[in-house]
Amino acid sequence: MDGQTSGHEVHEARRLLGELGVIQGRTRADFLDGTWQWMAVWAVVCAGAAASAFSPLAGWYWMLGAPLGMAVTMAVSVRAESRVRLRRKAWPSVATGVGIGIVIGLISWRFEESVIVVAVWVVLGLGFAVLTAIDRVASAPTVFVMLSIGSTVTGVAVRDPYALYPWLAGGFSLALAYFAARAWRGVPE
Repeated sequence: MDGQTSGHEVHEARRLLGELGVIQGRTRADFLDGTWQWMAVWAVVCAGAAASAFSPLAGWYWMLGAPLGMAVTMAVSVRAESRVRLRRKAWPSVATGVGIGIVIGLISWRFEESVIVVAVWVVLGLGFAVLTAIDRVASAPTVFVMLSIGSTVTGVAVRDPYALYPWLAGGFSLALAYFAARAWRGVPE
């Protein structure tokens, strides 16, 4: 009789583990739902920045693009927090977004344009690294830290940082689009 009970318990344990896996998958999908949305928004914002680099409106683009991107990011985070099943905290993402905005504002106020052109991408890269770490997007924090380092190195190495602007914006846009697509598909960690 012990053999039958033991076999039934093993079967029951496997069934419960299978149900747990389904629940974890749904939770991960709910968690990544907000993640892919903010990353897709910022992929578009960065693509717009790359496109605006070829117009005299490049500086003005950020007067609209950045606040809009930050507002959408915060709205997505708050919406994700309000989900009954998820109980996700929005304050770390909101605090990071506000911090990014403050640091970029201070840099824009304090430094000359040639420094700002590169510093914005360094700050955004570090901010995206923090946001993707909060959202547990596999390998994304490392990629964004590397993009920040690359922005710094190339910004120091080149004579004309303005020439880097569309390349940096395009690189960030592609990285964000890539990780947004992964999160949208629910790619696990």
